[in-house]
Amino acid sequence: MKNRNKWMLGALLIGALASCEMKDELTGTTASSQEMGALELDLSVLEPGSRAIDPAANFPVYITCPDDPKNPEKNKEFTSYASMENPVQLPVGEYTVSANTPGEIGAIMTTPYYKGSEPLTISAGTTEQVEVVCKMANTKIKLDLPEDFAGFQSWTITFDDGTGNILTFGTNEDADDDGSSALYWYLGETGAPTITMNITATTGDGVQINQSETFSKSDADESYEDDEENFVGGDALDVNIAVTEEPIDPDKPQETKPQLSFDITVDATFNNTNESVTIPVMPGVSGGGGTTPEPPTGGDEEEPITISDNGTGYLTNGVTVQQGGPYPTDVAVVMNVKNGIKSVYVKIKTTNSIFESMIKDMGLVDGDGMDLASEAASELGELFKLPQPKATEYTFTMSDTLFGMLGNFAGKHDFMLTVIDAEGNQESATLTINI
Repeated sequence: MKNRNKWMLGALLIGALASCEMKDELTGTTASSQEMGALELDLSVLEPGSRAIDPAANFPVYITCPDDPKNPEKNKEFTSYASMENPVQLPVGEYTVSANTPGEIGAIMTTPYYKGSEPLTISAGTTEQVEVVCKMANTKIKLDLPEDFAGFQSWTITFDDGTGNILTFGTNEDADDDGSSALYWYLGETGAPTITMNITATTGDGVQINQSETFSKSDADESYEDDEENFVGGDALDVNIAVTEEPIDPDKPQETKPQLSFDITVDATFNNTNESVTIPVMPGVSGGGGTTPEPPTGGDEEEPITISDNGTGYLTNGVTVQQGGPYPTDVAVVMNVKNGIKSVYVKIKTTNSIFESMIKDMGLVDGDGMDLASEAASELGELFKLPQPKATEYTFTMSDTLFGMLGNFAGKHDFMLTVIDAEGNQESATLTINI
């Protein structure tokens, strides 16, 4: 009898619970029920210097709920804006809606990459109207070249953001009908305050011209309070280059032709504006990693050691070549050491981690580097012309073997050279090779 009463009591409890659940379902108050709202999305893209234009129908759209990231009702992905249900029904809550160009952004692209996002709150029984404007995430670099450039055998123009992220234009790249070409360069989320531009061009008679310039966003002739201090995604830079001729100097009889150089102007349209401004261009040395040492002014007694690049400008501007060559044959760092050579150290600092690991065991990375005048450097004779102890002259050159090896590793490679004479005097210079 006692067991029968327990059974009846349990049945009554189960019946009561079921009745409560049924009542909750009818009144819409169960824990599983969710109050609903809706999102109606308007999607557009914005190019620098223009207003928002037609929606990008093929952009994928993502709706995410940071507070409930694993709930499929609150986190939705649509393969394209054109294919999504609009409006889309969503439970009440806090969301982010985002869209972007299909695929991943690359370091260098031939087309712009757009992305954008907006937060939103979904309330019960309402439809939220949200506009997402996708802005360019990379920086547009447009190169405008004069007709004079057709007279060069070859040319390479690089842009360096200071982190080893290098954008390269070259002779064989296709230009637009107006003689310009454009690439889209990703400078990361934080951007870059200064950009270094290096130009290497070879004339029809084989003379190589090197020039390095820098420009900073903070130097623009007009600033905007709401704009970024760094060059960032959405900025568009129009780089204009003119070839100029300097007349022959009558005091230099060895000159038989005018000296060529480049006149550069940079016009910019920034991310948050639609007006073009000019950025002043300054002579740059960061592309070369050092300056060309001046010749002695008071005779050899005042300067026991002198270092020069034999007039090529490579110690100032660096050497920029494309992977696989061709490589210049006039790269030379000339050292005159009045009291005789004791040591010539070479140390290599590179942005390419693979190349660094390869040369580390050669003693060219750590400490002061390798003393080329020591017996330990004898195995490097195929890469460098080695100096003789007590000699008063030495020329460091880039051999075909060294260039052939280095040309496989893209990046910035600084050859830091230090010469020490028999009396302890020393001088240093840095030769930068950009691949």
